[in-house]
Amino acid sequence: MTPILSRPALRGSRLLFVSDDDLWTVGADGGTASRLTSGESVPAAPILSHDGRTVAYLSSEDGASDLYLMDVEGGPAVRRTWLGVGPRPLTFTPDDQHVVVTHGAGLPMPKEPHLARVPVASGLPEPLGWGPGQGFAYGPSGQRVICRNQLDLAHWKRYRGGRVGQLWVDADGSGAFVALPSLGGNLACPLWVEADDEARIVFVSDHDGVANLYSVRPNGNDLIQHTHHTDRAVRFPCHDAGRVVYEHAGHLYALQLASGESERLPIVLRSQHARAHTRHVAAARHLEGVALHPGGHSVALTVRGRPFVGGHWEGPMLQLGPREGVRHRLVRFLGDGEHALWVSDAGGEEHLELCALDALTVLPLDLDGSHGRILALSPGPGTRIAIVDDDNRVGIVTLDDGDSDGLLRSARLTWLTDAAEREPPHGLSWSPDGRWLVFAEPIYRQRARIRLVDLGALPEGRITDVTDGTYADASPSFDPAGRW
Repeated sequence: MTPILSRPALRGSRLLFVSDDDLWTVGADGGTASRLTSGESVPAAPILSHDGRTVAYLSSEDGASDLYLMDVEGGPAVRRTWLGVGPRPLTFTPDDQHVVVTHGAGLPMPKEPHLARVPVASGLPEPLGWGPGQGFAYGPSGQRVICRNQLDLAHWKRYRGGRVGQLWVDADGSGAFVALPSLGGNLACPLWVEADDEARIVFVSDHDGVANLYSVRPNGNDLIQHTHHTDRAVRFPCHDAGRVVYEHAGHLYALQLASGESERLPIVLRSQHARAHTRHVAAARHLEGVALHPGGHSVALTVRGRPFVGGHWEGPMLQLGPREGVRHRLVRFLGDGEHALWVSDAGGEEHLELCALDALTVLPLDLDGSHGRILALSPGPGTRIAIVDDDNRVGIVTLDDGDSDGLLRSARLTWLTDAAEREPPHGLSWSPDGRWLVFAEPIYRQRARIRLVDLGALPEGRITDVTDGTYADASPSFDPAGRW
């Protein structure tokens, strides 16, 4: 298995990255990595101090997402903010006394975060006063570059609207920022890189379709494309000494700006690969439907799109139908108690299926595609099934016996009501003898009427309005003897 490597942080001969829900450290040229963290939360956005001794990263180890600091050799992590909004670290200040972060705490528009600096020793975040910013980098002599609007182009591919990334450059450290010309696309993740005695601003842009690394001079001139990936986006570049490391398709690559050569770093993780483990989910959290057997001794459950039947307190639950690859809805027992019924998407189109509980054989019911998506179904005491489709119609599916063996082999669909532009009918309920069907039919907004159908008059059926729809009538049902 090849693990996913992401969020690199480079300083000198050390490279940090995130994989397998933890922080790892490895040599700048690759090799066998060592795990740095082993907490309950997933670290994110690591950055290294200029002296290479401290790593800052996002973590929710104590509940809320906040900034943590840790020694690169390992040891306990120290929480440095209590904002609860994920102050994302961008870089250390040149003296390594502060961490520059972007966050929206206390702002009228939290989704438009501003830049602040957090003391490494202790203290509250201090706003930098430069307005919105989601990317930031220092130059070697106090120069600064800010990226607004965008953090990661993989989340908004080929966006061309008013929220595209913008670069603002303070070329001499005076505090006067100038916007660089637009490239006609989106951009993010600025870096100030000195290579061959030339200052360049490296960034990610997808103005040519796929996000790659580009650079310009601080005045915006001399655009150069450094990577030429054609399938997936370049993400989260970092740099040191003219070398840029970035993430692409779950791997880490190193780019030498001077030569323009890019290569994948050979990194080995000795890990259990937690994300590849079998994941056990709680059935109760994914319970989608419950139906009681006509005899009252068992139930049919729909759990994560799969049908199950079993006793209330005894025996195992038995999965019906295909084990994988098909989604089932609205699992019900037929009135005879010997079959289960559901809606299946096997073959690509949703349809009704019947399952014999003794032989576990599944029979698709061919209704000639005359119905829309089934929203509700209610089997009656006999071989009739009431359905509601997304045209807001109520219909009756009648199951026909085959030869003398009495097996159910085919079905006929009869519509009782016409399509209508309203909320779908609901509350399907049968009389004990299976002759009568009652349901609630919405009329207008929060008004609904109760309608009673005499199925002895099929094929059309005889419909009687029990209420006039003055109120939101709902949940009709018969008494056990069928008298009212």
